[in-house]
Amino acid sequence: MLYTFLYIVVRPDASAHQRAAKGVLWTVLFGLAKTCQYGGLTILGVEGYRRLKSFFGYKTNNIEQMKKVIVISTSLRRGSNSDMLAEQFVQGATAAGHDVEKISLDGKTIQFCKGCMGCQKLGRCVINDDVNDLMAKVLEADVVCWATPIYYYEMSGQMKTLIDRMNGMYVQDYHFREVYLLTTAAEDEPSTPKRAEAGLTGWIDCYPKSRLVATLFCGGVNEAREIEGNPKLQEAYELGKRV
Repeated sequence: MLYTFLYIVVRPDASAHQRAAKGVLWTVLFGLAKTCQYGGLTILGVEGYRRLKSFFGYKTNNIEQMKKVIVISTSLRRGSNSDMLAEQFVQGATAAGHDVEKISLDGKTIQFCKGCMGCQKLGRCVINDDVNDLMAKVLEADVVCWATPIYYYEMSGQMKTLIDRMNGMYVQDYHFREVYLLTTAAEDEPSTPKRAEAGLTGWIDCYPKSRLVATLFCGGVNEAREIEGNPKLQEAYELGKRV
């Protein structure tokens, strides 16, 4: 019944009333997709939204440009400076019209990789914790932004552990094409985040359809919330807005 109705309202020789019905149906379906949410994801999702738009023949540029953005904040500290950078990136990407979800590792259970390679056969990790859910979100994203404090001139241990545990992605198709990295540290030398950047690049190299688009480093921030008022927050916002 629905298929017949869809055919009537989208066929080339549709009358003015039928075209009006097409517009109403589009509005209703789009409204449902945007307002009915489950687990932070819309019913249709970005890909379903694009397909529905394509089916109805709409060619609106902002729909084509909308991306699913996942921001992973890896710091476990309250008042984390890197998390505050991440929040500004989220706000910028949201202002640009993207579908954005921020994930904090605080409170997540992420065990160490055991190197069993079971994920290569199953497409998921055999360890039953929060990683498989996180991995599913990363696989479906168009953009992945990592935020981490710099510890001993490297990424945080929890970030590296999550990267190792998401090894199950290697045998699956993945959507993400753009990767960003936000870092903070007490040290403010320009070279401070370079090893973290190199480590993330090693992960990106395993997914050759993706690339590291940009990095943002804020040094000289040691205490919690010390980044407040720092111009790097605005830079993070603008970086998110350019996604």
